[in-house]
This record gives sequence, C-alpha cells and structure tokens, in this order.
Amino acid sequence: MVSRTEENLEKIKAGLVKLGCNPELVSYIAADITTNEGTDHLVSSLPQDKNIYWVQSIGMGGGSYKVPNDNIYLPFEHISPELIEAEMKIVTATHMLMLKMVPIFRKQIHGGYKSKIVVVTSMSGERGYHFGATHVAAKHAIVGYVKGIEKELRDEGIEIYDVRPGGVDTGMYDNPHTKKAVEEIGQRDKMWGTFEPYYAHPLWVAEAIYDDLFGGNPQKIRKILGPHQN
Repeated sequence: MVSRTEENLEKIKAGLVKLGCNPELVSYIAADITTNEGTDHLVSSLPQDKNIYWVQSIGMGGGSYKVPNDNIYLPFEHISPELIEAEMKIVTATHMLMLKMVPIFRKQIHGGYKSKIVVVTSMSGERGYHFGATHVAAKHAIVGYVKGIEKELRDEGIEIYDVRPGGVDTGMYDNPHTKKAVEEIGQRDKMWGTFEPYYAHPLWVAEAIYDDLFGGNPQKIRKILGPHQN
C-alpha cells in the first residue's frame, strides 16, 4: 500500500489485520507520489524479488489539497482555480508514476511474467452533472489518459484496466454538505431515477479489481453502479 503518511497506512493495515488478513502479507510505503522525490522513494523501496501489479486510486492531488467542508460538488461560480489545479494533479501524478513503473513492467515481461495495472477512475469520467464541473473535468482527463496510454502499453504486453465507480459507500457522503449536494444532483439529473441516492458497496470495487488482476474474465472497462443508477 502507498499513501502520503505512515500513520494512516498503519491504521489501514491494523484494520485489514482485524478483518483477518495475515499481517506478514500486508506492507506499505509512505511516499508523496505527486513529487519526483516521492516517486523515486516509492520505486526504490519496492521489493526486488516479487512480481509487481499496480492498483491506483488517488484523488484531489494525491491528498495535497483540502476541500472546504470536504465537498467537491460545487456550483461552477464557487470553484476556485486552485481546486481545478488540485483535481488535475491526478493526471500529473499518474504520468509521473507511469514513467517510473513502466520500466519495471518491461523487465517483468522480458522475464516471462505478466504485468498489469488497474486505474480506479470514476463514472464521472464519462458523464456530466450539476455541481460537477471540476470533478467531471478531472475524471474525464484521467479516463482519457488511460485510453491513450493503453494503446502503447498493449504493444509491449502490459495490460491496463479502467475501473469506474459511481457513488460508493466509503463515508464521504456522510458529510452533511456533500450529502445535501448529492441529493440535489440526484433530483436535478434523475441519476437514480425515482429512488433516493444509492451507494455501491466498497467490496464491489475490490471484487472488480481482483477479477481484472487474477480472474478469468478481465474487462478493460468496468462500471460500478448502484442497481437503480443511470
């Protein structure tokens, strides 16, 4: 696992162990992947004797930007240029990692091993909705980046998959500001039809990632939606 702070990573590991995971099979590297120094530290810390798969799920500039009230769903006139820049850092960070990780994957291919990447993007990368200007723009950008680089990686035998969650019950929608905004989005855009907002279970995303990496039916694009979501 990779994140900016060791404290948060240790908490996640403790949670996984509590769920029954073997602590010897859970390791982490604290690194800021929005900087060259951070990506260099990450790559130099990777185990040299293991086949590496890469699963990426980052947002809001890799954790470098704090959104007021933790609510990214804002009318366009309330969006600052700084927020747009922070959202777009997702693509920059992805590219910086790609430059460092692809050489590792090439060595794995030459050694007879598979090389796979799963990028968790978003359903916001293929649709628009009220209060979503910056978030939608950033997710379209990362989806476009994956679409573009997938062509080049495929030529070398490196597989890349795009997992696109809609609303997922991670706790971010518990925030009253976000909850109010999402409810209004649902009403204006009929995103859930006649139903209340319905958030997919986080395990649905995990299962999609696992299937792409290890299952018998990988899919280049997977959409994770609630049963009534359009």
